[in-house]
Amino acid sequence: MMLKNGLIMFLDRLMNKLIFASKFYLKPGHITQIKSCPYCHGNNLKNYTKKREALVWVSLKQCQDCDFIFQSPRLSERGLEQYYKKDYRKMRRVPDFENNFSRELRKGQNYLNQIHPYISDFKNKKILEIGSARGGILKVFKDLGADVEGLEWDIACREFANKKGINTKVQFNELNNSKFDLIILSHVLEHVDDYSSFLEEITGVMNDDSLIFISVPGRKTFERSIQIAHLYYFTPESLKAICDKYFSDCLFINDNIDALYRREKSFE
Repeated sequence: MMLKNGLIMFLDRLMNKLIFASKFYLKPGHITQIKSCPYCHGNNLKNYTKKREALVWVSLKQCQDCDFIFQSPRLSERGLEQYYKKDYRKMRRVPDFENNFSRELRKGQNYLNQIHPYISDFKNKKILEIGSARGGILKVFKDLGADVEGLEWDIACREFANKKGINTKVQFNELNNSKFDLIILSHVLEHVDDYSSFLEEITGVMNDDSLIFISVPGRKTFERSIQIAHLYYFTPESLKAICDKYFSDCLFINDNIDALYRREKSFE
C-alpha cells in the first residue's frame, strides 16, 4: 500500500512538472528575455550557470559591469502571476503546513532577535509582513502584543494563517491606507518582477520613522536557491545599493543578507 501511494505521489509530481514545462515553453507571453542588467542597466552580460527544475532549465546571467546575477529567460509578469496562483506550491513540494508553520516560528524568533535592539517594546506596534505565507513569523510578534497583518497570494496559506489568528489579506489596497511601524520581507524581494516599483509602493505604508526588515537568500546558499521563482541573486552590496534609494537609514546589513532600514534618518 505504501509503495502504491508513493508511486501515485511520484506520478502526480511528474504530471505537474510536465504540465508546467509545456506552459513555460509554449504559452505565448509567459516568457521574457532580460537583455540588460536590472541593477545597473548595462548590456555587457555573460552566461553564468543553469540548473534544471521541473523539466525547465533555469538560466542565470551575470552583468560583467557590476557582477549582478539574474535569471534570463524567465517568467514574464503575466507568467509569474499564473505561476504563483497555480503552480508554485505544486512545484516546490512543500511539506505539511504545520511543519512549515513551526519553521516560520523559528525564523520569526531569529528576526525578532535582530530587530529587538531597535524596537524595545512591540506592544501595539503595527507590523505588516508581505509574503507572509502561513503566518508563523507574524505569530512571534503578535505574541508580544503587536498588531499584525499579512499579505499573501496563496489562498491555502491565507486560509491557514487566518485560522491561526493572523489577519491575512491579498493586496495593498486592502490595507485601508494604514501605516505600519515595521515591514517584514522574508525571502520575497528575489521573487518580485519589478523590485523598484515594489519598494516604492512599500514606502506608501510607512511613516518616516518606520522600519523595514529584509531577508534574501545569498550566495552562501547559492546552488540550492536557484529556482524558477528566484529572479535575482543579491549580495549585501547590491541589496544595500538598491535599498538606499528608498530608505535613507541603514541600521545593519549582514553576510546572511538580513538588513534593517529606517524610512528616514533620525537626528535625535
